[in-house]
Amino acid sequence: MDGLLKPFWHRYIYIGGLMLSLVALPFSVFLLSVGLITIAVNWALSGSWNVKMNRLKGNLPLYLFLLLYLAVVVGSLYSDNKLYALSQLRLKLPLLLAPVVIASSDRLSRVEFKWLFSSFIGAVAAASVVSTLLFVQNYIDVNHDFRSISPFISHIRLSLMVVLSLVLLIWSFGTHRLVAIGASSKGKVLYVILIVWLLLFLVVLQSLTGIVIAGVLLLVFLTLISLRIKESLWRFSAIVGIVFFVLFLFSYATHMVDRYFTKYYIDKDKLPTQTINGNRYTHDTANLQYENGYPVWINICYTELEEGWSRVSQKPYGGTDNLGQPLRLTLIRYLTSKGLRKDSVGVSRLDSVDVRMVESGATSIIFREHRFGIYPRVYQMLWEVEQYLNVGAVKGSPLVQRYVFAKASLAIIANNFWFGTGTGDFGEAFHHYYTNNEPGVNPNARFLSHNQYLFVWVTTGFFGFVLFVVGFIMPPLLLGLWRNRLFIAFMLIVGLSMLNEDTLETHTGVSFVAIFISLLLFSGFNSTFGDE
Repeated sequence: MDGLLKPFWHRYIYIGGLMLSLVALPFSVFLLSVGLITIAVNWALSGSWNVKMNRLKGNLPLYLFLLLYLAVVVGSLYSDNKLYALSQLRLKLPLLLAPVVIASSDRLSRVEFKWLFSSFIGAVAAASVVSTLLFVQNYIDVNHDFRSISPFISHIRLSLMVVLSLVLLIWSFGTHRLVAIGASSKGKVLYVILIVWLLLFLVVLQSLTGIVIAGVLLLVFLTLISLRIKESLWRFSAIVGIVFFVLFLFSYATHMVDRYFTKYYIDKDKLPTQTINGNRYTHDTANLQYENGYPVWINICYTELEEGWSRVSQKPYGGTDNLGQPLRLTLIRYLTSKGLRKDSVGVSRLDSVDVRMVESGATSIIFREHRFGIYPRVYQMLWEVEQYLNVGAVKGSPLVQRYVFAKASLAIIANNFWFGTGTGDFGEAFHHYYTNNEPGVNPNARFLSHNQYLFVWVTTGFFGFVLFVVGFIMPPLLLGLWRNRLFIAFMLIVGLSMLNEDTLETHTGVSFVAIFISLLLFSGFNSTFGDE
């Protein structure tokens, strides 16, 4: 049966829907849904069902990939909470629709691939500009929560898109096989500008997930390139260079850790008893909390703190900072980080920028001194770990929460090994575990594993996990795509992200994976570009 429109119009709508979906990924969940619905409706109205069915018939790689969705379907059948199970089926629908539509449609041409990938890179670059403008606009008053500069989607998912954009740009540089920029000198300059810009933005975004994945990709492909060098001397030199680079990174990481755990010695017997104004200090030498190497709970005069703060800020001492934290605690930690006593003299030594940093929720001078580096992120991570080890603090600590989430997931898996909790009942299982074992976990963050592999096992059990792994590994193996470097890069991005994130548990995340993996697997990419 012929389609509702002439074939070329259906083709335009198909490419336009794909382009809209890719452009919407870093910007809008709504437009992303519009793009996916456009693709699906156009596919249903375009006719040519015999051709479509023939393309789907016997397509073993496609059937194996659909196991990812089948696992969710099976898990919903034995869920008590059918309503939530249905919401999970709806959330994961791109894993069904994208591969079926793309696999049964005409293969994409080289030009179409170029324009699709170029649209995606352009959207990511535009999103990075918006985020950077937000960062610059709030440079002084910035809430040091780096997530706030990604207003449209999760900063972690944005970082994954930045890394993929970098891969596409680097792959295209010199040959222009994937991105429609051009081979002119101006085009090459644009390549370089975009690559440098996105690399810098990745640092500004401070997503350790994105930075680590980018580093792993760099090491993997430098190693592969080195092993392909024919001249033995140059190959050996390249490998030695990579080894030294790894050692440098390890040394730098060790330095940051050592720097954090460097503590200033305080003679407890010589602590002052009174401020310069004659007011009494409070000292809690048993409290092991430190900030930037200084003990927090010594040299505190609460009366002078409140009086001194009222002279430099309109924010009430007894209120909260911009992060919702008790401002007095933020002030105490910030003064400590500068090596100042917590009294009127200490407050008077804060300049206007320091005051604004405290108001914004910054707890350490580190967040002012290293605004553009990754050390503040590492510092915050180590501080969270130390607090958890010392006092068992979990709330507001993403890294520690991930550790606790993993413990919870493993405990739930032990009790539901073969079939899991069901796709609709995992929330109740997590809630029950935290209530009885980790009550300090934020109630709003008790429903996911922050590890996609563990989450799949939690919800669908061992058998569902096997389907998940087979669905990801076997299709590209059968299609020979594990030799394609771009595909390897994409799978590393997705596979590594799932160690730290529930990548497939948001509409943006599941659509990002479903669209790109379908384009690379089922749209003729390998036959068009091969191992380029």
